[in-house]
Formats: sequence, C-alpha cells, structure tokens
Amino acid sequence: MKINYYLAAYIDILGQGAKLSKINKLPKTKEEKEEFNKLLNDTADSVKKLHGVFQSYFDGFKEISPEIKERLESWTQEMRDKFKNSKEIKLKYLYFSDTVVLYFPLDKETNVAPLGSVYAALTSAASTFLIMLSEKTPLRGAINIGIGTELENSGIYGPILQNLHCLENEVAKYPRIIIGDELIQMIEDYDKETIDETDIYKAMDKMRIPSIRDLICRDTDSHKILNYLDKSIADSFQTRKIEFYKKIKSFADEQLEEYRGNDKLQKRYRKLRSYIRKKGSDWV
Repeated sequence: MKINYYLAAYIDILGQGAKLSKINKLPKTKEEKEEFNKLLNDTADSVKKLHGVFQSYFDGFKEISPEIKERLESWTQEMRDKFKNSKEIKLKYLYFSDTVVLYFPLDKETNVAPLGSVYAALTSAASTFLIMLSEKTPLRGAINIGIGTELENSGIYGPILQNLHCLENEVAKYPRIIIGDELIQMIEDYDKETIDETDIYKAMDKMRIPSIRDLICRDTDSHKILNYLDKSIADSFQTRKIEFYKKIKSFADEQLEEYRGNDKLQKRYRKLRSYIRKKGSDWV
C-alpha cells in the first residue's frame, strides 16, 4: 500500500438528493416507470456532465504550448521525458450518490512540476463550476491536498477524504468551492523556496504561482474559495463570456425568488448573487 500526498476535489451536486429521495420503490405502472427513469436519468446525467466537462478541461493542460516546446529543445532527453511525464497525470474519480471526488497523486517521483497540475485542477474546477451553474446545476465542494492511499477497486482512502467532507459539509454552506489551508500553504511554501539555477523544473513551476493565486480569493466570511469568475476564466470563454455571466446571474435571481420566505436559503443565494455581481466587470 503506497501512501502519497494527493490533490483532491470533493464536489456535491446540489438538488440531486431531493430527486433521489423520490425514488423509494420499484415502478409498476407505465407512468411510474416514466417518472422513475426521468429522475434516475436527470441525476445520472448531472454526474456524467460534471465528469465530462472537468476531464476535457484537465486534458487540455496536457498539451505543451509552443513557447514551452521551444524551451524544451535546449534540455536533455531525460529532462524532456521527466517534464512530459509530469503532464500525463491521470485524473481519477470516486462516486457516491450525488457526490463526485476527483483526485490525483502529487508524487515527486513522477511529477516534477506539481504546481502545473494544481493550476490545471483549479482552472478545470472553475470552468466546470461555471458551466454547471449556467445550466442551473449548482455545485458545492472543496479542494485541498492531503495524505491518502488507493485501495484496490475502491479508490482513494485516508485523511484527505475526511478533511474534504468536513470542508464541503460544514464550511462551504452555499454554491462555492472552499480551498483548504494545506493547499494554500503548499503554494506559499513553493513561493518562499530559493530556486537553484540548475532546477529548471521548479523555476518553470514557480511561474504558475501568480495565476494560481488569481484563482483563489477570500470570501466575505474570510474563507478562501475558488475564484471561478476570475478574469482568466472570463478570457477563456471569449465571445461567450457575456452569455454565461447572464445565465448564472439569472439563476441566482431565480433562486432568491423561489426561496422567498426561506431565510436559510435566501441568505445562501444572496451570497452567491453578491459574489457574481462583484465579479461582473470582467465578464460584461
């Protein structure tokens, strides 16, 4: 059993529990079967959508940009191979009910540029959160690093899961993704490290730090959260950014109207709307 540090994202698809709770017996009539299939497909489709969107964005970071390729030409073959291997991180998944856990090991033996993987994960999570929210499927969760292992046929196991569940269940509260303290500390530690001029991997990795910091912001309750409406994300959506922004703003407004009289949910969706409005200048 190999124990590693892992980066993991624990994401709950909100609203799925209410749909799944309606499936409490096997259908008998034609109408019951149609309703049963609809509820099952709706929930399963949301999980598939989250998986597909996150994976497609994460895979996009495996491509090496022209400017990096040019730099690689001056490296030895061994150095090039190590760097390319670090780009081939395999994203793994663990599913239970309406929750998805996405994870990969931060193994220095195979990943000489771990901050590149962190940046890929945060950007993929931000884009996925935005797309799902624009389709009226809000998410809530947490991203952090921690200790774990992989059980055969069972996926990741260890303190990292407990930590993420606590952050998602007790801290997140409304549609947002909490960034754990250990991940914040990892970034700060890398930034403070002195770069040996011979360590080209670390020098290249540290170039990611400003972009990673842009993807993390402090919320009104002082918790660090995924800044999914960062300007870099807006720029990546190009001509469609206004369309996406209008959709998520409209969704927040609709939820406030739907939960009129429900103080608990009103408070949560007011926070969502407040964040969306605050970031609007980069999107419209």
